[in-house]
Amino acid sequence: MTLSLDDKTPQAPFVDKQAGSRWGIEGGIQSGPLKGRTLQWIDSAQCHWLAWSAEYPRTSILSSSSEGGAGGVTTPR
Repeated sequence: MTLSLDDKTPQAPFVDKQAGSRWGIEGGIQSGPLKGRTLQWIDSAQCHWLAWSAEYPRTSILSSSSEGGAGGVTTPR
């Protein structure tokens, strides 16, 4: 599966290039041939970056921008 970002439909901004289905941020398929399916939920946590970096100051950041290079890892100083 290869996802691309298409913000024309904010509730389902991710498009599966192979199947043509649109995914929402929660992992559910909103339209297309796979409509109604969802990704399996995994244990995770959401928090603000400032809270995370205060607790885990040695965290590295993966960047796809020109700052860190394509797929480069930026280590906080």
